[in-house]
Amino acid sequence: MRETKFIEQKKEQWQASEKMIKQPSKTSGKLYEMFVQIMDDLSFARTFYPSRSVRIYLNGLAQQIFIKTYRNRKTQQHRLISFWIDELPLLMYESRRAFLISFLIFLTAMLVGVLSSAMDEEFARVILGDSYIEMTKENIASGDPMAVYKQKGALGMSLGIAGNNLFVAFLTFILGLFFGIGTIIILIQNGVMVGAFQYFFIDKGLFWDSFLTIWIHGTLEISAIIIGGAAGVVMGNGLLFPGTFSRIKSFQRSARQGLKIMMGIVPIILIAAFIEGYLTRNTDAPYWIRGLFILVCLFFVLGYFVWYPRWKVKNNAKEVDTNFKLQPDESEIIEWYAVKSISNIISETFQLFITQFNKIILLVFSIAGIYTVSIYLLADNLMQRFIFPRGFLGTYNAIGQFFINQIYALPSLVIILSSIFSYFIYKQLSPQKSENKLLLLQLSFPVGTAYTLTYLSMSSEFFLLISSLLFPVLLLWNYHIFNKKGYPLSKLGETIQLSISDYARGIGVFLSISIIGFILVNFLDTLVFSLLIETTAWVIPFEQATLDRINIILLIFSTTSMILLIFSLLLIAFMLYYHVAMEIKYAVSLKEKIQHIGNARKIRGMERESM
Repeated sequence: MRETKFIEQKKEQWQASEKMIKQPSKTSGKLYEMFVQIMDDLSFARTFYPSRSVRIYLNGLAQQIFIKTYRNRKTQQHRLISFWIDELPLLMYESRRAFLISFLIFLTAMLVGVLSSAMDEEFARVILGDSYIEMTKENIASGDPMAVYKQKGALGMSLGIAGNNLFVAFLTFILGLFFGIGTIIILIQNGVMVGAFQYFFIDKGLFWDSFLTIWIHGTLEISAIIIGGAAGVVMGNGLLFPGTFSRIKSFQRSARQGLKIMMGIVPIILIAAFIEGYLTRNTDAPYWIRGLFILVCLFFVLGYFVWYPRWKVKNNAKEVDTNFKLQPDESEIIEWYAVKSISNIISETFQLFITQFNKIILLVFSIAGIYTVSIYLLADNLMQRFIFPRGFLGTYNAIGQFFINQIYALPSLVIILSSIFSYFIYKQLSPQKSENKLLLLQLSFPVGTAYTLTYLSMSSEFFLLISSLLFPVLLLWNYHIFNKKGYPLSKLGETIQLSISDYARGIGVFLSISIIGFILVNFLDTLVFSLLIETTAWVIPFEQATLDRINIILLIFSTTSMILLIFSLLLIAFMLYYHVAMEIKYAVSLKEKIQHIGNARKIRGMERESM
């Protein structure tokens, strides 16, 4: 198109833009549309008329629109106000089902605490502890049952309570990472504790004294924990049910949404701590004043977090902010035969893991369940066979028991299940499909070798070093057996040659996944499963010996699951690394690309579209 024709077509639109810039309009939507149109014209002018005055004119016009748009943006203070008036209520409306689920879980757990305490007078002692029960009984006997709220100075008490409640609320949220299970456990624990605590005073004939004291601060405090639980459920829901999003995108969206909700309850937690430190201690205040204060707090929570979001959406539907909503996307395509850095291999490992998460986690739990049942049937005394010490080194020793144990059939069981696990991981994720009927038997060769090295490394630092150096070769050998036909021992020689071509990268991948896995195992062991064990102890009314046996079974299952999760990451990582090593040694992809050079038809330097 000639320049004169281009100007003739666009000049009316540009003149209208100039008039709109001069008007005191604050319609950001129109300014944005105008900016997009002018930028399109500017891009066209830069391409076809780079040395003409029209390019300079459009560049100046675009700058004026940008400056006007920028001046109309909200200040940081306005953004903060907008967060409380618009964004947080809309997020709460978006998360209303998670809020309801969190509330119902907490309420049910609280009723369980009340009913359990009513049925068993020792239940409160189990939940609250002997020292707290004895202290409270002494306070009741002295005529001041709520003296616990007067023991410390107001400021120190407020700061301590604020720190503790912030920790509990954010722990409730963060444990949503584990598909919402950790969040549910925290909600159940706190609900049962509140129910047992409240019934303890009801049983002593102190309902109104306790209610009007506890809920002065508890209305906001418990509400914040429930909302924190909703944020955790939102994050867990994003992982479990990605919908049209990739699992990574779904998690990013749900985590961001949950984190914003958590930011919204921080002031409430701080206010509740201030109330508990300064106001709750005034137990001699008239009943009607304390009751009125509790109602005000309750109406605030219900009004701001329940009623206002609904009203906001119903009456201001056009103003609903959807910035936190992401467009559905497709997972990135993995180029198997390409030279990649260690970080790229690790990134693609987690990408593959997340895309097939549902199938992998089902396989992990299935194999872990088979192993746990088999061990239960083989071992006569699980308490003596398996010991689970806490702490970082304790986690290492706990894992080691699955390779060094007195159960005679354990090695063969681990090798068989590991071979089956490898086969299904490869079958699900590998770009090649194996038709080898003896594959499971052949996979037992590298798996058995790896088990033997692991067994030796658990008793010797020397073998631990040797194992670390040889594991990359064994993992490549394992996948090479799946990927290529032939006898396992003949494939071992090919694998060694392949490993030598880029051994340092293989060691880096192995150490990276191992470190990540060990940190993950330790974190899960010290946090999530301790909560699981404690919750089991609360809700199962068994004798201590039976309860200990159940705990050991749960620990065996959970530890096996965690080991298999790490093993799955290693299998995926070295499946990716195998193709990288093949590209480095044999240039598989490069040779294929060279064969296609010159085949694409081009027009004036641009590749022609296929017909």
